[in-house]
Amino acid sequence: MASAGNYCSHCGGKLKAGDRFCSACGQAVDGGATGPGAPARGVPNPAALALLGLVAAGIGFAVARSVSLKPAGEPRPAPAEIAKAEPKPPAPAPAPGPLLATVPDVLGLTADEARAKLESAGGFPATFNDPRYDAVQPKDRIAGQHPAPGAQLKRGDTVYLAKSLGPQPEPPVAGAVALVKQFMGAMVRADSAGAKRCLAKGADTDFDLGLIGQGDFKATGFEILGRKKLSATSHLFTVRQNNKDWEGVVFCDRYDLVVSHSGGKWAVAKLRALGRG
Repeated sequence: MASAGNYCSHCGGKLKAGDRFCSACGQAVDGGATGPGAPARGVPNPAALALLGLVAAGIGFAVARSVSLKPAGEPRPAPAEIAKAEPKPPAPAPAPGPLLATVPDVLGLTADEARAKLESAGGFPATFNDPRYDAVQPKDRIAGQHPAPGAQLKRGDTVYLAKSLGPQPEPPVAGAVALVKQFMGAMVRADSAGAKRCLAKGADTDFDLGLIGQGDFKATGFEILGRKKLSATSHLFTVRQNNKDWEGVVFCDRYDLVVSHSGGKWAVAKLRALGRG
């Protein structure tokens, strides 16, 4: 039975003397009351609950602070702004350039202009060969190149150039006349070896010079009948060779000789027998 100053063991309510049931929760209180002033078992302590509430509020505030990096009232950064702030990966290294480049046309340029153009086109160094006469390009301009313009060449490979000496000066025609006399003199003497030495390499002849002097006659002399200029370095001579047979009959053979200047000298490039006359 509850006594004065006892409390309900179920809800902590104060019991009066003689109470068999708790007026607060209706539970029987026989033998279940606690000591004076003691709260009922299982009932939360109001002070503890208040402390737990303050702890929970502090944790919530800290979480809210961690989520919002800016003070209250300012707009949060948009996703695009966050993406811009992120570091970008390094750009890939540029791919190596092509191995081949087109050889430019440098004909007609000066040596310095040609070198600069070749370097710009593919890093091509220029090497100069011997200069040469050229009827088109002025003196000291580029008159020849190898490889030719438009060719595909490995970058850094050499391009070979040749400067112009200008138009080839016209060799004195006296040298051509002298050669014709030398050749015809060998023919008259039946000197086949001497006649052959007057021929250009690969000369076009229509008879065998090794047979001269083997006929039934003897050459007595020659005469230049005419000359026609074919080019600055080439002339056509018409000559007559005088002969006498074993019976003393005089006759002549006529020849056309094309004499050309090449490699610094004159030579017979073409020989034609025109027959007797």
